[in-house]
Amino acid sequence: MDLKDLVVLATIDRSRGLRGEVVATSRAGGSEAFLDRTVTLRRGPVAERQAHIEHAWDQNGRVVLKLRGVETIEAAEALRGCEICVLAADRPPLEEGEYYLSDLVGCELFDAAQGKSVGPVTGWQDVPGSVLLTVRHGDREAMVPFVKAICTEVDLANRRIVANLPDGLLDL
Repeated sequence: MDLKDLVVLATIDRSRGLRGEVVATSRAGGSEAFLDRTVTLRRGPVAERQAHIEHAWDQNGRVVLKLRGVETIEAAEALRGCEICVLAADRPPLEEGEYYLSDLVGCELFDAAQGKSVGPVTGWQDVPGSVLLTVRHGDREAMVPFVKAICTEVDLANRRIVANLPDGLLDL
């Protein structure tokens, strides 16, 4: 398996309870996307190991997962920061208006007010409460919040995102 073919479904934030459960921030919708699924745990560019998700449920906007073989708080805590990945072809389908962040990389971001390209999306950063798209703007990078109020149209087929950019955002 080539690690560059993996897409991230979630990132493990912390352990939960005493029986090896973990709390994760999902990029793939609710807990149903994780049920009875074998995944790859990855830390940065290194695949740690395969894991099977035995149970999954939603809690306070995140997903709680129980991985087979992870039975203690110490074992769960050792997974903090790992990404939960699958091959792109094995991704669960998303609801209308939801996107895999990895699919946005390479899309061209357009400023709706000026009707011109800002630049290509080169990556993203998860921050509390939002996702920031990294956009190559001239000779520097700009961070654009990936929220419906700003990124009003996403057209993956044409690799295009239309945004209503607040004044001064690209100058930050």
